[in-house]
Amino acid sequence: MLLDAAKHLALTRNFAGTIDFIFQPAEENEGGARLMVEEGVLGKYPVEAVFGMHNWPGLPVGQFAIQPFNRSVRDQIGPAIRRVAGGACRTCGAEMKMRYERRYPPTINSRREAEVAATAAASLVGDDNVKRDMLPSMAAFGEEAWCLYLDRQRRRRGRGNAAQPALRFQ
Repeated sequence: MLLDAAKHLALTRNFAGTIDFIFQPAEENEGGARLMVEEGVLGKYPVEAVFGMHNWPGLPVGQFAIQPFNRSVRDQIGPAIRRVAGGACRTCGAEMKMRYERRYPPTINSRREAEVAATAAASLVGDDNVKRDMLPSMAAFGEEAWCLYLDRQRRRRGRGNAAQPALRFQ
């Protein structure tokens, strides 16, 4: 997705300013973002905003999903998984063992940048194809490396990492 976006922007030049693309190794599990942030990628390429994108399984091609996400939801995930899986196991006479790891903080996008991205997506695929009311999915609750770029960028701008509902792109 990122290579296609870079190619499109390079060919059309339909933007003002500079766009830096971050190609991150070892996406989530191996901490590629953590290492890149520690090595100063956002200092070397001082940016005003960072944007990330994931696919959303089940969403038709050509559609984008934007959804509210509240940090408190993250605290509900582990107990919910334990409750559902535990109930299924008890029903079958089985024992459940679970290890739930929080490797990264949740990814919380600012409303301003989320709206910039939503407007850009709508200009490409039409407003009807930008879904702002998707029900949460496990992918959306995910802890991912991208949060490290967003957190560093907020701190550089002096915004902190406010624990308020915001929009999240998938």
